[in-house]
Amino acid sequence: MKSGSPPRGLSLKTVLESTADSVFVLDRDWRFAYLNPRAKAQIAGGRDLSGEVVWEAFPEARETAFWATYHKAMDEGVAASCEVFLRPLKVWFEANAYPIEGGIAVFFRDISERKRAEDERETLLGRLEYEHTLLEAVVKQLPIGLIVAEAPGGKVLLHNEAARALLGEAVETLPEDAPLPAVRPDGAPYTSQDFPIARALASGEEIEREAMLYRREDGSLAHLTVSARPVRDESGRILAGVGTFDDVTELRGAIERHRLALAAANMGDWSWDAASDLMSFSERAREIFGFSPGEAVTRTRLRSYCNTDDLATAETTIEDAAQRRTRYRVEYRYTRPNDGAVRWLVTMGHATSRPDGTLAGITGVVLDVTERKRAEEQQQLLIRELHHRVKNTLATVQAIVGATARSAPSPEHFAAAFTGRVISLAKTHDLLTEGVRQTASLRDMLYRELHPYEDQLRPRIALEGPPVELGAEEAVPLGMAIHELTTNAAKYGALSRPGGRLAVTWAFEPPLAGAPGMLRLKWIERDGPAVSQPTKLGFGSRLLKRVLTAQLEAEVDTRFPAAGFELSLAAPIRGRSGALQLPQA
Repeated sequence: MKSGSPPRGLSLKTVLESTADSVFVLDRDWRFAYLNPRAKAQIAGGRDLSGEVVWEAFPEARETAFWATYHKAMDEGVAASCEVFLRPLKVWFEANAYPIEGGIAVFFRDISERKRAEDERETLLGRLEYEHTLLEAVVKQLPIGLIVAEAPGGKVLLHNEAARALLGEAVETLPEDAPLPAVRPDGAPYTSQDFPIARALASGEEIEREAMLYRREDGSLAHLTVSARPVRDESGRILAGVGTFDDVTELRGAIERHRLALAAANMGDWSWDAASDLMSFSERAREIFGFSPGEAVTRTRLRSYCNTDDLATAETTIEDAAQRRTRYRVEYRYTRPNDGAVRWLVTMGHATSRPDGTLAGITGVVLDVTERKRAEEQQQLLIRELHHRVKNTLATVQAIVGATARSAPSPEHFAAAFTGRVISLAKTHDLLTEGVRQTASLRDMLYRELHPYEDQLRPRIALEGPPVELGAEEAVPLGMAIHELTTNAAKYGALSRPGGRLAVTWAFEPPLAGAPGMLRLKWIERDGPAVSQPTKLGFGSRLLKRVLTAQLEAEVDTRFPAAGFELSLAAPIRGRSGALQLPQA
């Protein structure tokens, strides 16, 4: 066999029947002249299509890309191809038609896998392009400066505009061997080798928010916090370093403004250094804690001025927050060393860590809440007083119901009398709650009951006496007595006649030598109907005799001369909460 000749026995039919492509031949009448085994299985479904017209066997192929491809090869005598997705089969096919003598040869293959690979490649490329665009946009829009340097030499591969704005032209050379206008907070200059990103590239060190002072190109000094981390491959080899620069100059200014705001709120700020145990105070914090300017104070010493009972709870809270590096709030009593005053203080703090994770210290604020504590104690006192008043009021209402029911001749009379007496009780409580001191003025109580019966043209009601404030325990029964006296005067006494007159006078005798003070009150009616001694005691009379005597320990004397009803009352003043008293000057 000659070199380059096909093997003996090899024929075109052998090649076509062994290929993985479906191959068929169409004559000029569009009839199948030949189908290889692959075509018979894939296209004909095992049928023998020899002699059949392709458009009759596959009418759905008319006016499709197959139709156009086959016609181009048949009519124009040129090779043609197409790719078609058959939706019912969910398969991509590629058809290549070649003109031959007497017709066309068509090579037909399933390209679904190739199409899927192409789609996945396009999807992946699109995703990569999206992520690249997104990353580029994020880096560009970051408010902090960012640089990426190549290992091991430190050539800057990437930086954003924020980094250039912060570092100027030096951003192009970081961290090459060039002098850098940067110093540490203690004034020590940086060298190119100990610049944060250089340390990340050289040793893999991870630097977190290292403080740095940087001299800008315009000569101004910027306060920066710098972080740097290495980028490693799967084997751990350092490929690059990423550094970030955050300008906190404005933040430092804000801190100063915050300190001013704290001062305006009477709050002080402080810090504690764990290594030295020394405390640092703002001016207001030093004033709250009671230390002189410049006086050295340790936390151990500060604790010695805290109330022992409060300190145990406070220390537990603080130690727990220090271990977990969380915030805390404690409240305790504190004796100021400069004047010995006992104050209630609230301190709020947050523990901080060193780069190695150990406790660096605590920073926080302090507030003197002594006045708030006093207000809370007063509030609790008022709540207890309220409970006491409610119990007394319920007891009084119960007494009114019982006595009114026994004396009322009918339900209508009971309703009217009971309603009037409860309204009188409510008026007294209104007076008690109107004042900050929770007392009621005797003059105001009399005025509210008697004012509706006054004649502006011919005054007939006279009230005369010094200012006297009544506590709740005295105001309630006395208020009910005034209501009953007024009601009786309006129904049967001086106020039932246009010409009738009423005079109420009182005097107050302050306590002397441990003896209680005394309120003396007189109620005198004149020019009303003739008066006589009643034969039956009504509710009002029983209240004057029983309630006033029991609750006020008062001496009550009622008289019924023909000229008009008269009442005298003498009530002692006790040294208890709510006792009768003159208002303070």
